[in-house]
Parts: sequence; C-alpha cells; structure tokens
Amino acid sequence: MKKNFLTVLAILICFQFATAQIASDVLENGIHVKSDNALFLKYDEKDKSLKFAIAKSKDDIINPIKPIPLEDSTIFMVAQSALPTYLLPLNPLNYSYTTENKIITDPVNEAAIVGLNSIFDVLKTIPKPPAPPAPLLATVAECDSLFDYLDSTLKVIQTKLGDNKKVEINSAFNRLKALTFLEYKPTADSLNAIKTSIGNIVKYFKDMQDLIDNTNAKVKKYKCGNPDLAFTVKYIFTNILKELSAAKDEQKKRLDNLQANYDLVEKAKKVAQTGADVDGLRWCIKLDDIQSKTGKISVYTLTIKESGYKLSDKN
Repeated sequence: MKKNFLTVLAILICFQFATAQIASDVLENGIHVKSDNALFLKYDEKDKSLKFAIAKSKDDIINPIKPIPLEDSTIFMVAQSALPTYLLPLNPLNYSYTTENKIITDPVNEAAIVGLNSIFDVLKTIPKPPAPPAPLLATVAECDSLFDYLDSTLKVIQTKLGDNKKVEINSAFNRLKALTFLEYKPTADSLNAIKTSIGNIVKYFKDMQDLIDNTNAKVKKYKCGNPDLAFTVKYIFTNILKELSAAKDEQKKRLDNLQANYDLVEKAKKVAQTGADVDGLRWCIKLDDIQSKTGKISVYTLTIKESGYKLSDKN
C-alpha cells in the first residue's frame, strides 16, 4: 500500500557558453563544471532537502565528496555537451524520484542585455463434484485409521492457521523500510538477513500448502462405507479443506506483498551497486545526463517524493 507525504523539487539550469557570451551576472552566480567532473545529488532525510557535489569520483578517499545545499534554479556552467548526473541511493520503500530535461533558447545568448532576469521569466512559463462410487476398502480398521488421520490432520491445519506469521512479516517489512542505503555493505548484509527471514516464512506457507494438498489427495481416494456414506465424508472433508485453503491464501497475501517490496529494494540495491559501472561511480543511481547545447539553456528538474509503502492490516 502506498502513501504520500512530501515532495522536494529542484530545478537545475545548465549552460554551455558560446565564446562571445559575456553575461557577467550569470558568470558570477553560475557554478563552473570541468569536463571530467560529474554532478552528484544527495537527498538529506533530516532536513528534507537536496544537496550536491561536483567531483570526478564519488569514492575519492583523499578528497571525499561533501554535498552542500542545492538552491532551487542553481546554474551550472559546463564545457561538455552533457553533464553526467548521479543520485545517491534512496530506499524505494520510502522515496521515489523523477527527472525531466527541457532545452530552451538561451535569452542571454540571444540578447545579452536581457540578463538573468529574463531567464527566470522563461522558467516561469514551463508547466510541470463427487467421484463415482468406488469399491470399499478391504478392512474396517483401514477405514477407521484413514478417517481418524483425515480428522486429526484438518485440526492440525486449523491450528497452524492460528499462527499467521503476521508478526514476522511486519518485522521483516519494517527492517526493509529502515534501510538507509548510505553504504553498500551494510545494506547488502541487512538484505541478506531479511531474505533469510522471508525464506523461513515462505517455507511455513509451502509446508502448509503441501499438507493441504496431501490431505486433499487422501480425501479423493476415500472409499470407506457404502457409496452414499463415502460421498458424504468426501464432500465434508473436501469443503473443509477448501475453507482452510482459502484462509491460508488470505494470510499469504501479506507474504506476497512483503516479497514484492523485498524485490523492489533488492532491485534498487543492484542498480545502485552498478551505478555507472566504473570505479568511483558505483553505489549511486545514474540519472539522465543534463544536456547542454551552445546558445541553449537546459532546464533539468529532479523531483523526489517521500512516497513510501506500508503493509495493509486487512490481511
């Protein structure tokens, strides 16, 4: 189940200046980006804001990146045709993000006298049935034994359903949501531990299904008493099993939801682990490059939503 809380929006403006372009106010306020550098973005969960850093590598031990607050409509001046952009990993159960890149005419390049105010004027315009009777069994003892087995097994299944694994499922889900994604190893280790917990829950429901299937197979082979009695016994046992199976399926919905959420987080971990598939650019999310063309402005919008998930209490 999804929930929405907060949206953080940042607009980045990217210029590639022509040689003759001399807009002093843009040069004064803009942030110069070297051709071999990339833009790293980080969402600060404490103050609910975006921060950024310009660097060659995310993993430079000597000069580690130190993200600073990103002001809305921050201007980046680049020499290359695109600015590689990365977002530090976020837990997908707590956050989602989108990006948008629009290329518009640079009013400063078109007419230097317009200045930076005209750029922001341009930005304001951007929108956002039963089996046939069978022969009787050979002995009464065999019939009694089979009946007692079916009766006791149905009670065992019913008792097991009393343990719906809700506590264990909720615990695993809360551990998933608590992952900070700050570093790879702690995230991977925690995910492996959660995977083991989920595996135990999966085994519980699989064992339950196997017990129901095996019991149902024995019910179908029930041949005791006269045909009418055998039909009646099979009918009753079959319907009880259907009810128990339905109850099990309803309980398992929580596990299915948990598994889906785990898969979502595991996928996010793998994406972040790969990053740009280059040393120093791993454990980050490769976003679309911010495009830059001579005489144009690239308006890049990054939206981060605190739109998380929770398990429904109905199942």
